[in-house]
Amino acid sequence: MTAFLFGFAMVDNLLLLFINIYNIITLSDLETDLMNVRQCCTKLNQTLLPEFALHIMLTIFFIFSNHWFLFLFNVPLDLWFAFKCLKRQPGQLGFYDPLEINNRIRIAAKMRVNTSIDLNLRKLETFQIEFLNKKQQKDIIFFCAIIVYYSMLLYHGRNLFHHRLRTFKLYYSTSIIKPLNVAFFGSDLFSMDILEHLYRLFSTDKSRIGHLEVVTTISTSNIVMRGAEKLQLPTHTWPQVDSLISKSPIQFDVGILASFGQLLPKRLIESFPLGIINVHPSLLPRWRGSSPLIYTIASGDQISGVSIMDIRPKHFDIGPVLMQQSFPLTTHMTMFDLLKISADIGCSLLDTVLEDPIKARKNAQQQTSTGITYAHKLNKYAFYIDWHNHTVENIDRLYRALNQIANLRTIFRQKPVRLKLLTLIHDQNILDNLNTLSTQPGTAIYNKSLECICIRCKNGWIGFKKLAYQKSMYARDFQNGYISKTDRFIFDSIHNPLFDHIYDRRLPT
Repeated sequence: MTAFLFGFAMVDNLLLLFINIYNIITLSDLETDLMNVRQCCTKLNQTLLPEFALHIMLTIFFIFSNHWFLFLFNVPLDLWFAFKCLKRQPGQLGFYDPLEINNRIRIAAKMRVNTSIDLNLRKLETFQIEFLNKKQQKDIIFFCAIIVYYSMLLYHGRNLFHHRLRTFKLYYSTSIIKPLNVAFFGSDLFSMDILEHLYRLFSTDKSRIGHLEVVTTISTSNIVMRGAEKLQLPTHTWPQVDSLISKSPIQFDVGILASFGQLLPKRLIESFPLGIINVHPSLLPRWRGSSPLIYTIASGDQISGVSIMDIRPKHFDIGPVLMQQSFPLTTHMTMFDLLKISADIGCSLLDTVLEDPIKARKNAQQQTSTGITYAHKLNKYAFYIDWHNHTVENIDRLYRALNQIANLRTIFRQKPVRLKLLTLIHDQNILDNLNTLSTQPGTAIYNKSLECICIRCKNGWIGFKKLAYQKSMYARDFQNGYISKTDRFIFDSIHNPLFDHIYDRRLPT
């Protein structure tokens, strides 16, 4: 059994030594630009599990052969490799990640540290094998060996700590940044504001952005498509992005995404050495999803913000936050007002990140597991008013959130009526008079002094100066054409699913 174990241990140790040399060659190829960072990390991660398995097999053999002291020798080694295999943040490729390793100082550091640790492990394993052939040595020699073994572990641990400390100081004092090749992903007005800012950087500061291309969706109303053509930027249509990944002569460094609305596949994210970052107009993890600006206004939030975060595959807005900035909301702010402020702050944060994207990502923070809310994609019913359940405040916020996209709506005779030019009624005499006439939600009454149609909702009255039913008309014309011809004119209520996601997620005052 001892002879068999000796032979197996020799083969096992040779295989581990081969893996160690293979990793050093791979990292050297990366440092000399013979392969890109994604290929390097893929190769390195593929060796982790075989290396771990070889260590585990050797430890198991020591158990079955009753070499308990040798078993104790291998336990720290197994724990070290288990740590390497399991040290993986959500969304990362593995122990070696393209987003972490793309810095020449850190590459050299990893090469030195891995070489030192792994070669010393080979020495220790060689000592173990020699010990198998000298089993008759006295126990005192073996205990001395154990002391030397753990002393070496402490020594290399201390050296590793000081080396990491020196690397940390060197990294933050002399960051190596080259002009970035950027691919931008976007599809709407918020995206266009970010793209225009990136184009200004690209055209005026070549030290920051060396190349810029655009990825967007196919749509007749896509403002980013038209904007990219006007700026004469190379454009790719989603989801045909093979020309960006494999066929492009440009090696892109980073992707920048803003309000794109599409889940990105893992292979696309991995093709960018610095990953893909998202400019998201909310204080994540609040209002993850496609419509954060609308939900912020509709929910009555008093504080909003912008988050720069890493994109992760398969899920929206779950990645670590690189930077974040908050700002207060005014009482009568509309969605477009919020969009403009968010875009300006997003551009400012993006400037800081692009100055040193590696440092920004090093300081990234994982999102908290509390306070998570979702801004789901809107459907047509999000524009309808539920007169029985919506308050004056709900309707006012809904109007400010949506009116610049499309008019709010209600139903009359099973046909939609578009509501325009909202008017808040503050005159108490008018409100008292309306309450004496009706308290039924949906009731519409024309008020001559305000020149608007006043409609009863859950807790009061709200006015609209213009309506569109078959054709657009002012309140007086709607009164003459429809309201005056019925004893009691009542609009139907339609359930609005947007508020289903808001009521239980409103922040405390």
